[in-house]
Amino acid sequence: MPLSAGTRLGPYEILGLVGAGGMGEVYRARDTRLGRDVAVKVLPGEVSHTPERLHRFEQEARLAGSLNHPNVLTVFDVGSHEGAPYLVTELLEGRSLREVLAPGPLPPRKASEYAQQAAHGLAAAHERGVVHRDLKPANLFVTKDGRVKILDFGLAKLTQLDPAIAGSQFSTDTAEGKVVGTVGYMAPEQVRGHAVDARSDIFALGAVIYEMLSGRRAFSGDTPADTMTAILTKDPEDLSRPGLEVPQSLERIVRRCLEKDPGERFQSAKDVAFALEAESGTSRSAATAAGVTVAPRGRWLAAAALGLPLLLAGVGIGLLYGRKVWERPHPKITQLTFRRGLLDSARFTPDGKTVVYSAFWDGNPPEIFTARVESPESRSLGLPPARLMSVSSTSELAILLMAPGDLSNLSTGTLARVPLAGGEPRRVLNDVLAADWSPDGRELAVVRRVEGEFQLEYPIGKVLARPIGTLGVRVSPRGDRVANCDGGGITVYDRSGRGSPVQTPPNVLGHAWTPDDTLWFAAGETWRWKSVWWGKPTGRPREVYRPTGSIVLQDASSDGRLLLHQGVERVGVRAKAPGGESEHELGVFSWSWAVDLSADGSQALMCEADSPGSPAALTYVRATHGGPPVRLGEGTPLALSPKGTWALVASPDPRPRFVVTPTGPGESRTLPPDRLERIDAAWFLDEGRLLVDASSAGQRSRSLLVDLSGGEPRPVTPEGIVSIRGSYSDGAVVGVTANGTLARYPLQGGDPQPIPARLPSGTVALRVSGDGRSVFVGRVGMPYRIDRLELATGRLTAWKALRPDDLTGAVHIITAALTADGEAYAYTYGRYFQDLYLVEGLRP
Repeated sequence: MPLSAGTRLGPYEILGLVGAGGMGEVYRARDTRLGRDVAVKVLPGEVSHTPERLHRFEQEARLAGSLNHPNVLTVFDVGSHEGAPYLVTELLEGRSLREVLAPGPLPPRKASEYAQQAAHGLAAAHERGVVHRDLKPANLFVTKDGRVKILDFGLAKLTQLDPAIAGSQFSTDTAEGKVVGTVGYMAPEQVRGHAVDARSDIFALGAVIYEMLSGRRAFSGDTPADTMTAILTKDPEDLSRPGLEVPQSLERIVRRCLEKDPGERFQSAKDVAFALEAESGTSRSAATAAGVTVAPRGRWLAAAALGLPLLLAGVGIGLLYGRKVWERPHPKITQLTFRRGLLDSARFTPDGKTVVYSAFWDGNPPEIFTARVESPESRSLGLPPARLMSVSSTSELAILLMAPGDLSNLSTGTLARVPLAGGEPRRVLNDVLAADWSPDGRELAVVRRVEGEFQLEYPIGKVLARPIGTLGVRVSPRGDRVANCDGGGITVYDRSGRGSPVQTPPNVLGHAWTPDDTLWFAAGETWRWKSVWWGKPTGRPREVYRPTGSIVLQDASSDGRLLLHQGVERVGVRAKAPGGESEHELGVFSWSWAVDLSADGSQALMCEADSPGSPAALTYVRATHGGPPVRLGEGTPLALSPKGTWALVASPDPRPRFVVTPTGPGESRTLPPDRLERIDAAWFLDEGRLLVDASSAGQRSRSLLVDLSGGEPRPVTPEGIVSIRGSYSDGAVVGVTANGTLARYPLQGGDPQPIPARLPSGTVALRVSGDGRSVFVGRVGMPYRIDRLELATGRLTAWKALRPDDLTGAVHIITAALTADGEAYAYTYGRYFQDLYLVEGLRP
C-alpha cells in the first residue's frame, strides 16, 4: 500500500507519490533536518524479502552512493521503514530522456550536449570501477535546466574491488553466462553473456545517441531474439537521410561507440566526451569558465595567478599499470626516486644519461639532486635550498634560491646560475617564478613579478606578455619561441610577443619541446586524471598514453624518453576553533577547500572539488572543532553569513545562477539572474545583505550591495575596484584597486576617502580587522604568513604563520579565512607523496 502524506520515515516526511514501478515506489518527501525536498524510493514490503530484488536495491544504494558527480543521481541516505528498505536521493524536476524523445529526434547540437553529460557521468562511475550495464533513455533524466542525470544502478557491476564501495559482502560478479540489461541497448558481449567492462556502457551510450539523433532505435526486431541478432550481426542504418541532417563527424563518433568488437570502440567514456566536445567546437572547460563562478578574489583567484594549479598534480598511484591507448604497446617505466615528499622539477642533462631534479623530501626545504637513469640512487649537489628550473646545453643549471624557512613550491625566488659540476651559485634576478634556457645556453626566458604582476621576458629584460600566470616556460628548439603553460592550456609566444594558443584538452600540467618542434604535454578532463599528449603547436594533439591515475610531464629527451612524476596527494582543510589551542582536520574527502567562516568562527564553509570552479563542486559546512560535515548540495560556495545560517553558492548549472542556501531549515533563494552574470567574491554584511564583487560581459568587477529581501543590486564601488571582507562601524567598506591602492567607500553612497596605506605586492587581502584600523594580508606559501597592515600609517606587522604540525609532503597553503579578531581561522593546504619515473618507448 502506498505511503500516505505525512508518514515519517526517520527525518523524512512523505509529501506525495511521484511514481511506482517494479523496483519500488518513489515519493516526494521533506528532509526536516535541512528543510529541503528529497526523493524517497521505497522497496515494497511484498518484494523486500525477495533476495534478488533486495540485492539490486542494496547494490543501487551502495554503488550510486559512492559516486559524486553532477551527471549522476546523488544519494543522500538509506534506511528501513517497517521492514521495507528505502533510498533517499536528490529530487529531480524534469523528464526522462525517453519522454523527451517521444515527439521525435533532437537537434544534433542538443543531442551532443546531452551525450557529453552522460559520458562525463559514465566516466565518473568507471573511474570507481562501476559499470552501469543498463544505460538507456529511461535511465537518463533531463532536468528542467538541461542537466542529464544517470539513474538506476540496480544492475551495475563492480569490475574492481574498491573497499570504499564494496565493503566485505560485495561481489564483483565476473562470472560469464548471465545476460543482464535491456534488449536493444546491450553490447554484443552482453548479449552473449560474456564479461563486460566500461566499453559495454560505451556501446549503450552509442545506441542512446543514435536514438537521440534519429528518433528510432539503433537495433530493433519483432522479438527480443530478433533484436539480439541485430546487435550481433547488423549495423544501424545511416543517420543522415532526407529531412535529417547529422554531421558526419558526429555520426563517426556514434559508429565508433557501436563497434561490435570492444577493442574497436572508444576505450573510455572520457574519450567519448572529448570527441563530442571537439566535434561541437566547444570545450567543457571554456563553458565552465563562462558559466560557473570560481572562488572569491583574493583567495582562489589570486592563488591561481601565483601558479595554484601546480598543487593539483599527480593524483593517484598506478603509473606502472597504465593501459594502452588505441592499441599502442605499453612503455617501459623505471622508478627513479624512493623518498617521501613532493617531486618539484626534473630535467635530463644534455647526454640524456643523467637526471637532475629538485624535491621537498621528508619535510625539508627544497634540495637539488642528480640520478643516473640506470641506478636507483640519488646524490645531492650540496647547494643551498633551491628549486631546479632548467639545465642548459652546456650543463649549467638555472635554479631558484629560496628564502630561509620557505617550504613552498609556489613561492618566487632568486634566479641563479651554477655549473652542474659544482660551484657557488651566481645570482641573476630576484622575484622569479619560472625560467628556461635557450638552446645555446646563452639566454634565459623568465617569468618574474614586477609591481604585483607576473610578466614573461625573453631574453631577460624584454617583456613578451603581462600579466601572465605560469606553471612553467619552455624555449623552443630553435630558440625563436617560448611555450608558457598556465594550467588551463599552453600559449606559444614569438620574440615579438605575439601569442598563439595551442589546441589542448583542459588542465594542462607539464610540457616539453621535441627536436622536431612538436610538444609533449600532460592534460586531462580533471586535475586528478591526466594522459600524455603529443602534437604540433598549430595542430590537433594526439593522446599517446593514459595511466590509471594522473601524471605531470617534466621533460623529454632528444631520443623521445620522458620524465613523469606521479603520486598520492591531498588538498585538505585545517582550522582552529575560537578558544581552542590546537588545529583540527576538517577535510571531507581528499580535495577540500576552506572558503569562509561564521562571524564567531564556530562554522567553516568548505568546497569539495578537483579545482576551484569545478562543475562537480560540492558545498559543505562543518564545525571548526571538528564535528560531522553537513552537505548543502552541488555548487561552488562563495560566502557564509555571520550567524552561519546562510551560504551563497554558485550553481553548477550551464547558465550562471547564484543561490542563497540555508544551512538548516529554510528555503533557498536565487539572486537576480539578469543582474549578476559573474560573482568573483562575496561576503555577508548581515543575515539579510550581501556585498558581492560582480562583473558582466565586457566590464571589470565592482562591488554591489544585494538586499536579499528584494530590489536591484546597488553599486558601492566604481568599476575595477573591489571590496575587502569586513566593514567599518560607520558603514563604509575598504575598496582596493588592481595595483593595491585603498580607499573607504560608504555603503549608502558618497565620495570615497583615500587611505594612506597600500596593499603590499604579492599579498592577498583577507579581511578588515574588527576595529576597522587594519587589514589582515596573507602570502601564499609554506608557511602562510599573515601580517597586519595599519590603514592609517601603512605599517606592516607580522601577525601569524600558519602551517601543519607535520610538514612531510606539505609544501604550500593556498587559501585562508579568519574571524575579525583573528581568534579562529581555517586554511587550505596541499600534501604530496610523489615519485619520478623514466618512461621509454612511447611513440606519437
